[in-house]
Amino acid sequence: MARRLLDRSETWCFWREDRRSCAFRRSTTMLRLNQEQRVLLAEKLCDAGNLAAGALVFGQFLADRFSVMLAAAGLAVWMILIGSASFLLKGSRQ
Repeated sequence: MARRLLDRSETWCFWREDRRSCAFRRSTTMLRLNQEQRVLLAEKLCDAGNLAAGALVFGQFLADRFSVMLAAAGLAVWMILIGSASFLLKGSRQ
């Protein structure tokens, strides 16, 4: 299984007898959001948190049994998403 390395401007390709593998080599960029995008993302994170809490906590009342672990997981997901939304809103005010 002979390997050959080809260096193209942004692509590394490894050639083998059975297949070809390529990986892109690009610089990592940071996502920068403007204030409107931050507010919209925060609103959607709140919506997702409310949906998770509704499904994992309140949705259990429709079933025959109630799981404390599932309810705790739902509340944890809700707190993480709401906390992330508040962090985004805090950053948009500065």
